[in-house]
This record gives sequence, structure tokens and C-alpha cells, in this order.
Amino acid sequence: MIKQIINKLLYLLCTLSNAWYVKYLRKKGILIGIGCIFRNRGTIRIDITRPSLISIGNNVDFNRNFQLLTHDYATSVFIRNMEILLILQVVL
Repeated sequence: MIKQIINKLLYLLCTLSNAWYVKYLRKKGILIGIGCIFRNRGTIRIDITRPSLISIGNNVDFNRNFQLLTHDYATSVFIRNMEILLILQVVL
């Protein structure tokens, strides 16, 4: 419980600055190029459950309410119906 609260506070602190947010995402394992801008970081949602699937190039500008998911329910449908796991890499 306390660990979750501390993690949430650290995340909120990282959203105060673009540089801190980029550093946070890189620490989570997401590849991010130079010159990326995350505007209105409090509204941006990036799924960090599979960071190896995300690669962000140089000079990418993310606006408010941007969402990036590395999974959806369709994967479980493939696994159950076809017994095949498809892994796709997202490159922006």
C-alpha cells in the first residue's frame, strides 16, 4: 500500500517536467530519441507493461490526451482461438 502511494507520487513528480518525464519513461525501459516533447503530461497515458514494444524516434511531439497501449483484448482471443501469440513492435 505504501509502496503504491510512493510510486504514484514519484510518477506525479515526473510529470511536472518534460525532461523528468522522458527520464522516467526511459528508466521504465522505453526507447526515446532526442528532442521529444510531451505536452500536458498529466493527460498522456503510455502503457509501460511491455516497454520493449515501444520505440519513439527523434523530435516526436505528443499532444494532450495521447494514449499508447501495448496490448488489447484481441491478443487473448488469438491465444485462445489460434494458439498463436503475435508480438508487434510499435515505432513512432
